[in-house]
Amino acid sequence: MSLHSYSKCWLHLIWGTLNREPLIATRETRKEVSEYLYEYSTSKKI
Repeated sequence: MSLHSYSKCWLHLIWGTLNREPLIATRETRKEVSEYLYEYSTSKKI
């Protein structure tokens, strides 16, 4: 019988503005924000 157990927890986060109003207007800005969040999370290993 094993004394340790392992599990994974996957999170899928979705957020939006009040009344779903657009916050980031241009497609280019959305791409930059997405790339930044990806690089940040990769560097923090999250």
